[in-house]
Amino acid sequence: VAQKCIEAVSPASDPQRELFGVCLSIGIAVEKMPCEAGALQTAADTAMYLAKQRGGSVYVVAPAISISASAAMASA
Repeated sequence: VAQKCIEAVSPASDPQRELFGVCLSIGIAVEKMPCEAGALQTAADTAMYLAKQRGGSVYVVAPAISISASAAMASA
């Protein structure tokens, strides 16, 4: 789905990059175990910034959030 979104946005921008360029950077975070919403959002944000650093028009999937990291964030 993320790749389809990137492909849908790319043609909408200026193909020759003469006037403007639009790129979509997507950060994805998923977790099978219960975790804090903030921890999940932080993981997605970090993945999105990594996608931007890679030049945009890409998606990055964040590594799984460890239970100990989620618990540490909850107690902070």
